[in-house]
Amino acid sequence: MPGPLEGTRVLDLGTYAIGPAAASTLGQLGAEVIRIENPAGEAFMDFEPTMGGMATSYINANLAKQSITLDLKTDQGLEVALTLADRADVIVENRLAGVIDKLGLGYDTISARNPRIVYISMPGFSPDGPFAGKPALDMDIQALSGFASIEGAAGGPPELFRVYAHMDHTTALFLVQTAILGLIGREQTGRGAHLEVGFFSSALFLQATRLAQYFARGETPKRTASASSTIAPSQSFVCLDGRYVNISAPDDETWHRLCEALDIATLCDDDRFKSNDARLQNRHDLSELISRKTSEAPVWWWLVHLRRHSIPCGPVYQFDEMRRDEHFLSEELLIDVQTPWGPVVRGGHPWHFSETPCADIEGTHAPGSDDETVRVLSKSGPETRQA
Repeated sequence: MPGPLEGTRVLDLGTYAIGPAAASTLGQLGAEVIRIENPAGEAFMDFEPTMGGMATSYINANLAKQSITLDLKTDQGLEVALTLADRADVIVENRLAGVIDKLGLGYDTISARNPRIVYISMPGFSPDGPFAGKPALDMDIQALSGFASIEGAAGGPPELFRVYAHMDHTTALFLVQTAILGLIGREQTGRGAHLEVGFFSSALFLQATRLAQYFARGETPKRTASASSTIAPSQSFVCLDGRYVNISAPDDETWHRLCEALDIATLCDDDRFKSNDARLQNRHDLSELISRKTSEAPVWWWLVHLRRHSIPCGPVYQFDEMRRDEHFLSEELLIDVQTPWGPVVRGGHPWHFSETPCADIEGTHAPGSDDETVRVLSKSGPETRQA
Protein backbone atom coordinates (compact mmCIF):
# COMPACT_ATOMS: atom_id res chain seq x y z
CA MET A 1 0.00 0.00 0.00
CA PRO A 2 1.25 3.53 -0.71
CA GLY A 3 2.65 5.76 2.00
CA PRO A 4 0.70 8.83 3.17
CA LEU A 5 2.65 11.15 0.82
CA GLU A 6 2.29 8.92 -2.24
CA GLY A 7 1.96 11.11 -5.35
CA THR A 8 3.84 14.05 -3.81
CA ARG A 9 6.94 15.14 -5.70
CA VAL A 10 9.86 16.67 -3.79
CA LEU A 11 12.94 18.37 -5.21
CA ASP A 12 15.91 18.33 -2.82
CA LEU A 13 18.21 21.34 -3.27
CA GLY A 14 19.66 21.01 0.23
CA THR A 15 23.20 20.64 1.47
CA TYR A 16 24.89 18.79 4.35
CA ALA A 17 22.36 17.23 6.73
CA ILE A 18 19.28 19.39 7.40
CA GLY A 19 17.66 19.78 3.98
CA PRO A 20 18.69 16.33 2.73
CA ALA A 21 17.52 14.61 5.94
CA ALA A 22 14.15 16.36 5.70
CA ALA A 23 13.75 15.34 2.06
CA SER A 24 14.75 11.77 2.93
CA THR A 25 12.05 11.64 5.61
CA LEU A 26 9.47 12.86 3.10
CA GLY A 27 10.64 10.06 0.81
CA GLN A 28 10.21 7.50 3.57
CA LEU A 29 6.64 8.76 3.96
CA GLY A 30 5.95 7.90 0.34
CA ALA A 31 6.93 11.02 -1.61
CA GLU A 32 8.94 10.78 -4.83
CA VAL A 33 12.16 12.67 -4.04
CA ILE A 34 14.77 13.80 -6.57
CA ARG A 35 18.04 15.18 -5.26
CA ILE A 36 20.18 17.48 -7.39
CA GLU A 37 23.87 16.91 -6.71
CA ASN A 38 26.80 19.12 -7.67
CA PRO A 39 29.22 17.39 -10.11
CA ALA A 40 32.05 18.14 -7.66
CA GLY A 41 30.11 16.67 -4.76
CA GLU A 42 30.26 18.31 -1.33
CA ALA A 43 32.43 18.11 1.78
CA PHE A 44 29.69 16.16 3.59
CA MET A 45 30.58 13.13 1.47
CA ASP A 46 34.02 12.94 3.09
CA PHE A 47 32.92 13.06 6.75
CA GLU A 48 34.17 10.17 8.86
CA PRO A 49 33.30 7.39 9.21
CA THR A 50 33.07 6.34 5.58
CA MET A 51 31.82 3.15 3.96
CA GLY A 52 32.75 2.17 0.42
CA GLY A 53 34.31 5.60 0.00
CA MET A 54 31.21 7.54 1.10
CA ALA A 55 30.39 9.13 4.47
CA THR A 56 27.81 7.11 6.38
CA SER A 57 26.22 10.43 7.46
CA TYR A 58 25.70 11.37 3.81
CA ILE A 59 24.26 7.95 2.99
CA ASN A 60 21.74 8.09 5.84
CA ALA A 61 20.67 11.66 5.01
CA ASN A 62 19.98 10.68 1.41
CA LEU A 63 18.02 7.44 1.58
CA ALA A 64 14.68 7.02 -0.21
CA LYS A 65 15.64 9.33 -3.09
CA GLN A 66 16.58 9.41 -6.72
CA SER A 67 19.73 11.38 -7.43
CA ILE A 68 20.76 13.41 -10.45
CA THR A 69 24.00 15.32 -11.05
CA LEU A 70 23.61 18.76 -12.61
CA ASP A 71 25.96 21.70 -13.03
CA LEU A 72 23.57 24.51 -12.08
CA LYS A 73 26.04 27.12 -13.31
CA THR A 74 25.43 26.04 -16.90
CA ASP A 75 22.36 26.97 -18.94
CA GLN A 76 21.61 23.31 -19.68
CA GLY A 77 21.90 22.21 -16.04
CA LEU A 78 19.73 25.10 -14.84
CA GLU A 79 17.06 24.39 -17.44
CA VAL A 80 16.82 20.76 -16.35
CA ALA A 81 16.53 21.84 -12.71
CA LEU A 82 13.81 24.36 -13.55
CA THR A 83 11.85 21.72 -15.42
CA LEU A 84 12.11 19.39 -12.43
CA ALA A 85 10.89 22.27 -10.26
CA ASP A 86 7.92 22.78 -12.61
CA ARG A 87 6.62 19.30 -11.78
CA ALA A 88 7.46 19.39 -8.05
CA ASP A 89 5.03 19.90 -5.20
CA VAL A 90 7.70 20.67 -2.59
CA ILE A 91 11.21 22.12 -2.78
CA VAL A 92 13.56 21.88 0.20
CA GLU A 93 16.70 24.03 0.47
CA ASN A 94 18.98 25.10 3.34
CA ARG A 95 21.80 26.98 1.66
CA LEU A 96 23.34 30.27 2.72
CA ALA A 97 21.02 33.23 2.21
CA GLY A 98 21.15 34.44 -1.38
CA VAL A 99 22.95 31.40 -2.82
CA ILE A 100 19.86 29.68 -4.17
CA ASP A 101 18.71 32.93 -5.82
CA LYS A 102 22.09 33.36 -7.50
CA LEU A 103 21.74 29.85 -8.90
CA GLY A 104 18.44 30.88 -10.49
CA LEU A 105 16.28 28.59 -8.34
CA GLY A 106 14.91 31.04 -5.75
CA TYR A 107 11.27 31.13 -4.72
CA ASP A 108 10.31 34.10 -6.90
CA THR A 109 11.66 32.37 -10.00
CA ILE A 110 10.10 28.99 -9.23
CA SER A 111 6.70 30.28 -8.08
CA ALA A 112 6.34 32.36 -11.24
CA ARG A 113 6.56 29.11 -13.21
CA ASN A 114 4.83 26.87 -10.65
CA PRO A 115 2.40 28.85 -8.44
CA ARG A 116 1.47 25.70 -6.46
CA ILE A 117 5.01 25.06 -5.25
CA VAL A 118 5.52 24.65 -1.47
CA TYR A 119 9.01 26.06 -1.09
CA ILE A 120 10.78 25.33 2.23
CA SER A 121 13.90 27.24 3.28
CA MET A 122 15.99 27.00 6.43
CA PRO A 123 18.32 29.98 6.84
CA GLY A 124 20.76 29.76 9.71
CA PHE A 125 19.78 33.12 11.13
CA SER A 126 17.19 35.85 10.72
CA PRO A 127 17.75 37.89 7.55
CA ASP A 128 17.66 41.12 9.59
CA GLY A 129 20.08 40.32 12.43
CA PRO A 130 23.86 40.73 12.73
CA PHE A 131 24.43 37.07 11.77
CA ALA A 132 22.35 37.29 8.59
CA GLY A 133 23.96 35.33 5.78
CA LYS A 134 26.51 33.66 8.06
CA PRO A 135 27.07 29.88 7.91
CA ALA A 136 25.46 27.86 10.70
CA LEU A 137 26.73 24.37 11.44
CA ASP A 138 25.28 22.03 14.05
CA MET A 139 28.06 22.52 16.60
CA ASP A 140 27.96 26.32 16.21
CA ILE A 141 24.21 26.40 16.86
CA GLN A 142 24.61 24.12 19.88
CA ALA A 143 27.14 26.55 21.33
CA LEU A 144 25.47 29.82 20.34
CA SER A 145 21.96 28.83 21.46
CA GLY A 146 23.11 27.89 24.97
CA PHE A 147 22.36 24.23 24.34
CA ALA A 148 25.97 23.18 25.01
CA SER A 149 26.09 25.24 28.20
CA ILE A 150 23.64 22.93 29.96
CA GLU A 151 25.26 19.66 28.84
CA GLY A 152 28.08 18.00 30.75
CA ALA A 153 29.11 16.94 34.23
CA ALA A 154 28.34 19.14 37.23
CA GLY A 155 31.18 21.58 37.64
CA GLY A 156 32.75 20.52 34.35
CA PRO A 157 33.03 22.27 30.98
CA PRO A 158 30.09 22.62 28.58
CA GLU A 159 29.73 19.77 26.09
CA LEU A 160 28.37 19.24 22.61
CA PHE A 161 26.29 16.28 21.50
CA ARG A 162 29.11 14.33 19.89
CA VAL A 163 29.23 12.72 16.42
CA TYR A 164 25.48 12.60 15.81
CA ALA A 165 24.32 16.00 14.50
CA HIS A 166 21.53 16.44 17.04
CA MET A 167 20.42 19.91 15.98
CA ASP A 168 20.65 19.09 12.27
CA HIS A 169 18.45 16.03 12.40
CA THR A 170 16.00 17.32 15.00
CA THR A 171 15.36 20.58 13.18
CA ALA A 172 15.09 18.65 9.90
CA LEU A 173 11.86 17.28 11.33
CA PHE A 174 10.58 20.86 11.57
CA LEU A 175 11.10 21.11 7.81
CA VAL A 176 9.09 17.91 7.34
CA GLN A 177 6.24 19.29 9.44
CA THR A 178 6.38 22.60 7.55
CA ALA A 179 6.24 20.84 4.19
CA ILE A 180 3.15 18.87 5.24
CA LEU A 181 1.49 22.01 6.62
CA GLY A 182 2.31 23.79 3.35
CA LEU A 183 0.65 21.02 1.38
CA ILE A 184 -2.44 21.25 3.59
CA GLY A 185 -2.52 25.02 3.12
CA ARG A 186 -2.26 24.58 -0.64
CA GLU A 187 -5.31 22.33 -0.61
CA GLN A 188 -7.23 25.13 1.10
CA THR A 189 -6.02 28.06 -1.00
CA GLY A 190 -5.00 26.48 -4.29
CA ARG A 191 -1.63 28.23 -4.12
CA GLY A 192 1.76 27.34 -2.77
CA ALA A 193 3.88 29.47 -0.45
CA HIS A 194 7.43 30.20 0.67
CA LEU A 195 7.86 28.87 4.22
CA GLU A 196 10.96 29.44 6.33
CA VAL A 197 12.19 27.51 9.37
CA GLY A 198 15.05 29.23 11.21
CA PHE A 199 17.89 27.01 12.38
CA PHE A 200 18.86 29.19 15.34
CA SER A 201 15.25 29.83 16.35
CA SER A 202 14.55 26.07 16.17
CA ALA A 203 17.39 25.45 18.63
CA LEU A 204 15.81 27.93 21.04
CA PHE A 205 12.36 26.38 20.57
CA LEU A 206 13.78 22.98 21.53
CA GLN A 207 14.96 24.43 24.84
CA ALA A 208 11.59 25.79 25.93
CA THR A 209 11.68 24.25 29.42
CA ARG A 210 15.23 25.35 30.21
CA LEU A 211 14.57 28.87 28.95
CA ALA A 212 11.43 29.02 31.09
CA GLN A 213 13.52 27.91 34.05
CA TYR A 214 16.03 30.70 33.44
CA PHE A 215 13.48 33.48 32.99
CA ALA A 216 11.38 32.31 35.95
CA ARG A 217 14.28 32.29 38.40
CA GLY A 218 16.87 34.48 36.75
CA GLU A 219 19.44 31.74 37.31
CA THR A 220 21.57 30.19 34.60
CA PRO A 221 20.73 26.44 34.44
CA LYS A 222 23.54 24.32 35.80
CA ARG A 223 25.05 21.24 34.21
CA THR A 224 23.84 18.11 35.96
CA ALA A 225 25.38 15.23 33.97
CA SER A 226 22.75 12.46 33.71
CA ALA A 227 20.41 14.07 36.25
CA SER A 228 17.16 15.78 35.32
CA SER A 229 16.95 19.49 36.00
CA THR A 230 13.32 19.26 37.16
CA ILE A 231 12.93 15.89 38.93
CA ALA A 232 14.88 14.29 41.75
CA PRO A 233 15.75 11.52 41.76
CA SER A 234 15.94 11.07 38.01
CA GLN A 235 19.41 10.05 36.91
CA SER A 236 21.78 7.15 36.34
CA PHE A 237 23.20 5.23 39.31
CA VAL A 238 26.13 2.81 39.25
CA CYS A 239 25.44 -0.84 40.13
CA LEU A 240 27.54 -3.68 41.55
CA ASP A 241 28.64 -4.83 38.07
CA GLY A 242 29.87 -1.37 37.07
CA ARG A 243 26.91 -0.77 34.76
CA TYR A 244 24.27 1.91 35.28
CA VAL A 245 20.55 1.94 35.94
CA ASN A 246 18.46 5.04 35.31
CA ILE A 247 15.85 5.62 38.03
CA SER A 248 13.14 8.28 38.13
CA ALA A 249 10.57 9.26 40.77
CA PRO A 250 8.46 11.95 39.09
CA ASP A 251 5.99 12.36 41.99
CA ASP A 252 5.77 11.80 45.74
CA GLU A 253 3.83 8.56 45.40
CA THR A 254 6.56 7.05 43.23
CA TRP A 255 9.19 8.44 45.61
CA HIS A 256 7.58 6.56 48.51
CA ARG A 257 7.52 3.32 46.50
CA LEU A 258 11.16 3.84 45.59
CA CYS A 259 12.11 4.29 49.25
CA GLU A 260 10.35 1.03 50.04
CA ALA A 261 12.03 -0.78 47.14
CA LEU A 262 15.48 0.49 48.21
CA ASP A 263 14.78 -0.28 51.88
CA ILE A 264 15.28 3.37 52.86
CA ALA A 265 11.71 4.13 53.99
CA THR A 266 12.95 6.47 56.73
CA LEU A 267 13.86 8.99 54.04
CA CYS A 268 10.17 9.55 53.33
CA ASP A 269 9.96 11.54 56.57
CA ASP A 270 13.28 13.31 56.11
CA ASP A 271 12.68 17.06 55.62
CA ARG A 272 15.43 17.13 53.00
CA PHE A 273 13.45 14.79 50.73
CA LYS A 274 9.76 15.37 51.55
CA SER A 275 8.99 17.12 48.26
CA ASN A 276 10.45 17.22 44.78
CA ASP A 277 11.69 20.77 45.37
CA ALA A 278 13.42 19.67 48.58
CA ARG A 279 14.95 16.69 46.79
CA LEU A 280 16.26 18.97 44.05
CA GLN A 281 17.82 21.26 46.64
CA ASN A 282 19.50 18.28 48.28
CA ARG A 283 20.22 16.33 45.12
CA HIS A 284 23.86 15.59 46.03
CA ASP A 285 23.01 13.94 49.36
CA LEU A 286 20.13 12.03 47.79
CA SER A 287 22.29 10.76 44.95
CA GLU A 288 24.90 9.42 47.36
CA LEU A 289 22.29 7.60 49.43
CA ILE A 290 20.71 5.92 46.40
CA SER A 291 24.09 5.07 44.87
CA ARG A 292 25.08 3.18 48.03
CA LYS A 293 22.00 1.00 47.60
CA THR A 294 22.30 0.40 43.84
CA SER A 295 25.96 -0.60 44.26
CA GLU A 296 24.81 -3.61 46.31
CA ALA A 297 23.40 -5.54 43.31
CA PRO A 298 23.96 -5.83 39.53
CA VAL A 299 21.85 -3.87 37.09
CA TRP A 300 19.70 -6.81 35.99
CA TRP A 301 18.59 -7.41 39.57
CA TRP A 302 17.58 -3.78 40.03
CA LEU A 303 15.58 -3.79 36.82
CA VAL A 304 13.54 -6.78 37.96
CA HIS A 305 13.15 -5.48 41.51
CA LEU A 306 12.25 -1.88 40.66
CA ARG A 307 9.79 -2.85 37.94
CA ARG A 308 7.96 -5.02 40.48
CA HIS A 309 7.45 -1.80 42.47
CA SER A 310 6.32 0.12 39.34
CA ILE A 311 9.36 2.39 39.44
CA PRO A 312 10.31 4.00 36.07
CA CYS A 313 13.75 2.62 35.34
CA GLY A 314 15.96 1.33 32.58
CA PRO A 315 19.48 0.20 31.83
CA VAL A 316 21.99 2.57 30.26
CA TYR A 317 22.69 0.49 27.17
CA GLN A 318 25.59 0.54 24.80
CA PHE A 319 24.68 -0.33 21.20
CA ASP A 320 25.81 -3.94 21.43
CA GLU A 321 23.70 -4.45 24.58
CA MET A 322 20.69 -2.79 22.99
CA ARG A 323 20.84 -5.15 20.01
CA ARG A 324 20.53 -8.16 22.35
CA ASP A 325 17.55 -6.80 24.27
CA GLU A 326 14.38 -8.95 23.96
CA HIS A 327 12.11 -5.95 23.35
CA PHE A 328 14.50 -4.61 20.75
CA LEU A 329 14.54 -7.94 18.92
CA SER A 330 10.77 -8.44 19.12
CA GLU A 331 10.02 -5.01 17.62
CA GLU A 332 12.45 -5.36 14.69
CA LEU A 333 13.66 -1.83 15.29
CA LEU A 334 16.64 -2.11 12.95
CA ILE A 335 16.45 -2.58 9.19
CA ASP A 336 18.99 -3.33 6.47
CA VAL A 337 19.12 -0.92 3.54
CA GLN A 338 21.06 -1.72 0.37
CA THR A 339 23.01 1.24 -1.04
CA PRO A 340 25.63 1.63 -3.80
CA TRP A 341 28.27 1.79 -1.05
CA GLY A 342 27.17 -1.34 0.78
CA PRO A 343 24.43 -2.41 3.21
CA VAL A 344 23.46 0.11 5.88
CA VAL A 345 21.86 -0.90 9.17
CA ARG A 346 19.67 1.83 10.60
CA GLY A 347 16.54 2.48 12.66
CA GLY A 348 13.24 1.67 11.02
CA HIS A 349 10.13 3.81 10.69
CA PRO A 350 8.90 5.41 13.91
CA TRP A 351 5.44 5.85 12.32
CA HIS A 352 2.68 3.28 12.05
CA PHE A 353 -0.31 4.06 9.81
CA SER A 354 -3.17 1.60 9.56
CA GLU A 355 -4.27 2.60 6.04
CA THR A 356 -1.10 4.01 4.44
CA PRO A 357 1.87 2.11 5.85
CA CYS A 358 5.30 3.36 4.87
CA ALA A 359 7.19 1.46 2.22
CA ASP A 360 10.53 -0.19 2.82
CA ILE A 361 13.34 2.35 3.09
CA GLU A 362 15.38 2.30 -0.10
CA GLY A 363 18.93 3.43 -0.64
CA THR A 364 19.56 6.45 -2.83
CA HIS A 365 21.36 5.91 -6.11
CA ALA A 366 24.96 7.02 -6.46
CA PRO A 367 25.23 10.64 -7.66
CA GLY A 368 26.92 10.93 -11.03
CA SER A 369 25.60 7.60 -12.27
CA ASP A 370 24.71 7.90 -15.96
CA ASP A 371 22.05 5.21 -15.62
CA GLU A 372 20.43 7.08 -12.75
CA THR A 373 20.50 10.41 -14.59
CA VAL A 374 18.81 8.87 -17.62
CA ARG A 375 16.21 7.16 -15.43
CA VAL A 376 15.33 10.39 -13.59
CA LEU A 377 15.12 12.44 -16.77
CA SER A 378 13.00 9.83 -18.55
CA LYS A 379 10.35 10.20 -15.82
CA SER A 380 10.33 13.99 -15.88
CA GLY A 381 8.42 14.90 -19.02
CA PRO A 382 9.45 15.60 -22.60
CA GLU A 383 10.96 19.02 -21.95
CA THR A 384 13.42 17.62 -19.43
CA ARG A 385 14.38 14.69 -21.68
CA GLN A 386 15.25 17.14 -24.43
CA ALA A 387 17.36 19.20 -22.02
